Amino acid sequence: MRALIIWMAASSLLFNTPTEGAKRKVSNIEIQAVVQAVQDEIYDYGLEEDYSQVGENLAGDPSKWESRMPIYVNPGIEDGEGRVIYCLMHYGEIYRVFTIRKDGVVILDGDPELEFPPTQPSLKTVYMKKGRVRQLKHDWIRDSFLIDTAPEPRIVQEASERQIRRTGYSYWQSVVLPNRARASTVAAPRP
Repeated sequence: MRALIIWMAASSLLFNTPTEGAKRKVSNIEIQAVVQAVQDEIYDYGLEEDYSQVGENLAGDPSKWESRMPIYVNPGIEDGEGRVIYCLMHYGEIYRVFTIRKDGVVILDGDPELEFPPTQPSLKTVYMKKGRVRQLKHDWIRDSFLIDTAPEPRIVQEASERQIRRTGYSYWQSVVLPNRARASTVAAPRP
């Protein structure tokens, strides 16, 4: 009987799924998953060059800029959703909703091609009250992300592959690579 009670208590802890409205604190692993999602999107959309001369240069060489940029993560997660503020060049500072899947992968809300309008849950902070943004940054967890403005092709390829696993779409593979291929065939001399 005692073993049955212990087994029931342990299994309820192991197999209990969060209920609707479940609130909890974001973990360090989840913060790193948010950072990874942000970095992957930047590389996938080819925005890394926009970070040149922005943020702290960890490379120490002005010709090869590696930016360290601040990112602010809401410490509270509700129903698997969180919020983050960071600078997404060339759009500016973004207030962004994200979802944490059951496998721990983070999905960023909003499409950079739509430029984060004020009508969406993820928007540019310029549409928010300055005092509110300042307070959120003060209250939230401050971390950072790194962007190499001249990444090795492998870095971009890996980011693109993670984006496909994350969202089913890669801007780099759908738009950038086909455009490069067309440009190289147009530029190539005909025999």
